[in-house]
This record gives sequence, C-alpha cells and structure tokens, in this order.
Amino acid sequence: MKIDYQKEIDGESKNFDLQIIKNKNFFEIKCLSQNDEEMGFITFEIHKNFVWIYKIETNENFYHQGVASAILDVAEYIAVEHNAHTMQGKFVPDNEYARPFYEKNGYTVPNKEKNWDTYDPGWILYKCLDDKIVKSKVAHNLTICDENTLGL
Repeated sequence: MKIDYQKEIDGESKNFDLQIIKNKNFFEIKCLSQNDEEMGFITFEIHKNFVWIYKIETNENFYHQGVASAILDVAEYIAVEHNAHTMQGKFVPDNEYARPFYEKNGYTVPNKEKNWDTYDPGWILYKCLDDKIVKSKVAHNLTICDENTLGL
C-alpha cells in the first residue's frame, strides 16, 4: 500500500511517500524519495497487545529531515488500529542518535542502569500508546494512494 503522510518538521510542512508492506503480523514501512530512493524504513511485528520494533533506519543522506519520525508515527498509528497498547524495541548504546531520537518521540528506557540485556546487548525501550493522541496526530495527515488493503 502506498500512502502520503504530511508532517510538520521544524515549523515546515513536509510530505513523505510511504510504502507499507504487510505479511501477517509483520510490517515494513519504507519512505521513498521522489525518484524512489529509499530514505528510511522501519520493521515491526504486532503481537497480542504490543508491537516489537525490530529495526528503524535512515539513509545517511536523509538524516535530520524527519524521515524516521514520520515512519514511526505511521507505525504507531497501525499499532493502535490493531489494539496494541505499547511499542517496544531495543537499541545499542553505540548508536549515538538512537536514545535522543526515541526520547524525543516519547519513548522511555526504564531503569537505564539495569536495563541491559547480556544475551542480546542493548537497551530495551517502550512507549505506552494513547490511541486518541496517536490517531489525532496521524489520521488527518494520511492520504491513501492505492486501494490495496492495509488489513486494519
């Protein structure tokens, strides 16, 4: 499914062309430039009442342009449409951009000192989703470009 998503970034309204790929409960959202270059993506899976973020990545040519926050907004919207109450994931401390990005977008790293997974190193993060806030923030800025079902 292709959608257009409009988001205000640093006081300027920006449009993002997004492609959503769904396979059962697994989703990938890609942000594409006007010449179809991949600007960034997120992969996540919807479980019974939460979503696990596997990866979010932005092409370095598009850092600090709102790509990651736009695709995260839409992922949260899909999550609440599937009755998920939280978004969860993991990031490694080597990624200097991850913590400020997630915190800016309302995510928390609980008990930062003891929240280290020694089997699969990384900080666990989460965000409780308020469906009314997520829907009001995202829904009126989405335009569906084709009629393929999102399965919502």
